[in-house]
Amino acid sequence: MSIIQVINLVYVYSRGTPFQVNSLQNVSMTVDEGEFLVVAGPTGSGKSTLIQHLNGLLKPTAGKVVVLGVDTTNKKAAAGLWRQVGLVFQYPETQLFGETVYEDIAFGPRNTEADEEQVDRWVKRAMDQVDLDYHQFRDLSPFTLSSGQRRRVAMAGVLALQPRVLVLDEPTAGLDPVGRKRMLQQIKGLQREGICTVVLVTHNMEDAARWADRMLVLDQGKVLRQGIPRDIFSRPEELNQVGLEVPFPATLTRLLRESGYPVEQLALTIDEAEQTVKDVRVVMANRREMR
Repeated sequence: MSIIQVINLVYVYSRGTPFQVNSLQNVSMTVDEGEFLVVAGPTGSGKSTLIQHLNGLLKPTAGKVVVLGVDTTNKKAAAGLWRQVGLVFQYPETQLFGETVYEDIAFGPRNTEADEEQVDRWVKRAMDQVDLDYHQFRDLSPFTLSSGQRRRVAMAGVLALQPRVLVLDEPTAGLDPVGRKRMLQQIKGLQREGICTVVLVTHNMEDAARWADRMLVLDQGKVLRQGIPRDIFSRPEELNQVGLEVPFPATLTRLLRESGYPVEQLALTIDEAEQTVKDVRVVMANRREMR
């Protein structure tokens, strides 16, 4: 079931001025409850502008965005969407301000009608969801933590409000490979455990291939492709033309298939590519024995 519908969305920055920029042009998409949707595209394709419409932070210049049954242009009805659709900006650690990890995460819940006992429960749950030990981290200054830990604090601050949708803008930017993998594993875990639907913005096609249930690819403010990752990466020419690289496992298995080897489907991960190569070896060995 779709919980977010974007219909012919147009967004223009600085409309009617010499600095006017047409950021989004007739973009239509849906977000289904419980899915992991990746929004991909080159720099300047409109990814960040699009996701800021998903909780009403930006309003359409034209078209419509309906979130959880609410038209985001309805100011009164959309006022509470910030709790239902949590948005984590790129480099969110730069937005931390609390003296302690606890105070930072508790800020959002304290701006609701929750009492301190409820706030404490929400903070504990959110810290657990991002793998931050409550007793170890609660009294630490967020500014003494590593970049990856600060990013998890920022994410916990959004999760503390129990959003139905978690929207993240390049959450692994600047992290080392180990930190990036850990962060994405935690985000995927939130979706798999049914805690929230996830919309993740990235230009990293390896990450998109590994974690997405479905993808939306933007280019110059328009929808280039949308569908499941195997379908998206089955036509690499379109992605290459806009500066996006197809993941190596998909490229390898496509070249094997084009060379006549018995490859049934594109591989999206290294593990899948390794298994595909093993299967090809077995088939080819059996063919040689039958000659």
